[in-house]
Amino acid sequence: MNPYEPPTTVNDVFGGFLWTLRVGSSKPDVVSVSGSLLNGIRTFVTDADGNRGPVYRGPVELEVGSQEVHAISIRVDETGKVTAHLDGTLVDSNLFPELRSRIQKLVWGFALVFSTFIGIVMLGGVVYLLGLWL
Repeated sequence: MNPYEPPTTVNDVFGGFLWTLRVGSSKPDVVSVSGSLLNGIRTFVTDADGNRGPVYRGPVELEVGSQEVHAISIRVDETGKVTAHLDGTLVDSNLFPELRSRIQKLVWGFALVFSTFIGIVMLGGVVYLLGLWL
């Protein structure tokens, strides 16, 4: 990894994020990981000549570089936290903290709406049963 070019994260107009890491010193490859609510986590590599490789979805382990070969690992845990490892060393422990926060807010919002709906249905059932008994 080139120590003079640390990983960068950019937020795009559509609410997605792009995390990039330059790997290699003489002819660096650029590893890009994008994350969004609609597309999930996607990883692709652009070589020093500008050729973009295939797009991988979700967690991925691959080797990059033509002269210097490096192993990159993108991992996603059950809470939506995305981590990046280069040659077994942790590079970034949370690539998309804002995206993770948005996902957690959506989950909590859905849980609140769903539990409120169930509570209203149960209350209606109790009122209906009390009306039958009276």
